[in-house]
Formats: sequence, C-alpha cells, structure tokens
Amino acid sequence: HMNQNISGILHRFERLKPEDRDKLKSKLPPEKLAVFQSFMLLLS
Repeated sequence: HMNQNISGILHRFERLKPEDRDKLKSKLPPEKLAVFQSFMLLLS
C-alpha cells in the first residue's frame, strides 16, 4: 500500500543525518518524491 510505503520511508528518513537524507531523496523516483515532499510539508 502506498501510504504504508511512504510512512516507512518517512520513519527511516527521520533517523537519518542531513547528508543521508539528501542521498535518499536523490534515489526516490519523481512520483514518490512528490508524495514524500507533500508529507514532509504536512509534518513540518
């Protein structure tokens, strides 16, 4: 399920150092990145 997938990514993301976050973001496909960024906006 898409949301479970995103929340899994977010959970891992929260524990990463900033440089590792950038690395992870660069590996995400564009459609996931878009969803991911909207989630990040909701969280901030």
